[in-house]
Amino acid sequence: MHDTSVDEKPHLVVGIEADGDIELAMREAGSVAGDTAPEGEAVDFFRISKDDAGLSNYFLAESQPFYEQKWSAKLRCLFGNNRS
Repeated sequence: MHDTSVDEKPHLVVGIEADGDIELAMREAGSVAGDTAPEGEAVDFFRISKDDAGLSNYFLAESQPFYEQKWSAKLRCLFGNNRS
């Protein structure tokens, strides 16, 4: 993403669409990004909502997920075996 009114150079934006405690997922992802992103490089996390026409719409219509939870893991979560 590059908004010249905010930053001189582009930075990474990661959209997260999730059920449950999305704040925890975003904090943990932020921790990983902080440990792995190149020095001085910003990484923003954005909550994707199907009701949002802005950036969420871009993520849903124009990009491909780099990770999707498998159905077997989703079923395990539903039935109490929370090791997904």
